Amino acid sequence: MHARTSTRVIAGALAALGAAVAAPAFAQTAAPSVARPVALYNIASRNHDRTMPARVVLADSAGRLVANYWLASDSTAHAMGVIVYGDELVLVGETQRGVLEMVLENQLDGRRRGLFGGRWTRGDQEGQLSGRIIKG
Repeated sequence: MHARTSTRVIAGALAALGAAVAAPAFAQTAAPSVARPVALYNIASRNHDRTMPARVVLADSAGRLVANYWLASDSTAHAMGVIVYGDELVLVGETQRGVLEMVLENQLDGRRRGLFGGRWTRGDQEGQLSGRIIKG
């Protein structure tokens, strides 16, 4: 994992831990709120293995960004962590082949539809992402 990636993952984990520790016990056990989708990413990567996400849905859950991804060959949602870093949206999730980090570039510019670009890393593999976005 790259140093920049490690720093983001650690910062995100510490923020999540701090929020869980700071929240009252009743808030930690309350029923989860309904997430409102805010963007749908249809993803194309040059890596053709079937463990790469084909679709990611970014949602707002009680003021917190959450994400799920789906494989092309599966209808099961898989959770991802979300980190906003500058104008990049960083998504981190577990796949069958290890931890995947996807960095979607220029995602805070307010565009509602169109093309996006980015990059991904998983272990010692890396590549480019592209695709189509629809924001809710």
